[in-house]
Amino acid sequence: MFGSTQKIVCLLLMGITSSFSWGTRITDSLYSSALDQVMPLEIFLPEGYNQTDSTTRYPVIYKLHYFHGNYTTGGMELEGELMSGAAIQPVIIVKPQAYVDPFVGAWWINSEFHGNYEEYLGVDIVSFIDSAYMTIANKDCRALFGISMGGYGSMINGLKYPDRFSSVASLSGTPMSFNWLEQRGQEEILPENGGQGPFDPTTGHATELAFSWAAVFSPNPSNEPYGVDLPFDNQGNIIDSIYALWEQGTAAYWASQSSPDLDLDIYFNVGNVDAGYSEQYYLQGNSALSDTFNALGISHRFEIWNCGHVQQWDQRKAVCYAFLDSSLYDGIPMVTEMKVSPHYVDLIDPVVTITSDVMNLQAILITVECIIREQGVGDVDTISLFDDGTHGDIEAGDNVWSTEWNVPAYSGFWSANVRTIEIENEIKHPSALVDRFTTSGPLEFINITSSNDDYPNPNDSYMFNCSVWSQTNSVHLI
Repeated sequence: MFGSTQKIVCLLLMGITSSFSWGTRITDSLYSSALDQVMPLEIFLPEGYNQTDSTTRYPVIYKLHYFHGNYTTGGMELEGELMSGAAIQPVIIVKPQAYVDPFVGAWWINSEFHGNYEEYLGVDIVSFIDSAYMTIANKDCRALFGISMGGYGSMINGLKYPDRFSSVASLSGTPMSFNWLEQRGQEEILPENGGQGPFDPTTGHATELAFSWAAVFSPNPSNEPYGVDLPFDNQGNIIDSIYALWEQGTAAYWASQSSPDLDLDIYFNVGNVDAGYSEQYYLQGNSALSDTFNALGISHRFEIWNCGHVQQWDQRKAVCYAFLDSSLYDGIPMVTEMKVSPHYVDLIDPVVTITSDVMNLQAILITVECIIREQGVGDVDTISLFDDGTHGDIEAGDNVWSTEWNVPAYSGFWSANVRTIEIENEIKHPSALVDRFTTSGPLEFINITSSNDDYPNPNDSYMFNCSVWSQTNSVHLI
């Protein structure tokens, strides 16, 4: 309802290809000094993004891919649906690369084996994106999100570098803890290798994962042929000294090193049969992380879903994005609701009232403006909205902004989109909310004919014969 001060939680996403109305998908690259190589990026820019418009800037979500994924992994269909339905606020999404050879994944952390992926992510990429794209270049407007390996990478980098990122969201992140490792070694790694070591990374998924973790947690170049130390002996029993190295790389360990006043918004979820086995390995690790947060008094939100590792991704991702939105847009003057009245404009009195509800929790000095677009033409006008109690708004200073606009006296279709502008720095904050109005209409029903008789009955079918009237033509639709 207009005038409400309740925070509206919106989702943060943007577009996938230029063929969609909600954004543009591009490929870019940067030289990473941390890795000493050129690295590729996939970047999604929201609808309306203009590289030459230095005043309109966006928060950024760094989306980290999963094990066996790469920077191109994952479509944006869900995000597109949310954006096209005006359920999300515009952000830039950056998808970096952590696929490596050998052992597939670098796990988004520093290691002797693969290089300094923390600096690659948090320094090289962030600096490049802030310099090359229209971002709000501060940590309050940066978030991390990922699935599985990407979920772990998001959590570990958020915990280590809360000065770089404001919020993290993780979906089935692993390894949050290794409290299940010996059990998995006995139940999966041994059977994949014929019941005993030495182990071969090509024998199965669990063994492959173990070698990939060993590359980042316990590299040992002198241990041929793979250059890593596994935390198991040939019978699958834990080697304590190596296991300790692995535990020090987990999210639970880094949570234990954090202060209770950690400046980081945290959300993560996991399936109750996440690893696909009765003992639910990744559920154990994520639960251990939540227990660590609780013991330290660190605020967080943790959910267990009734699913496995790769099930209900869209639903779980949507919750992650909603959480990130509540963090990224906290403090940003944000349009939470807007409408145009009337939607059908009588040409005898061609005037509409545009009203928007703005959330401005920090009372930042702002102006509010509306961009009017005509179908087939583009932008036709930019008008100011007012919060002074005299322009169709409710009361002065209640964060309800309104004004009137004189509609051209001809048949046409228009849309209205409202944005806020911070007066001090002139930064514009666009909104995904759009309302439409027209001078073409209304519909007139001529007759309604039943398939059977003059009375509606169950299973009857009906034909609606109506005409569409406008100043320029009359069309009959069947």
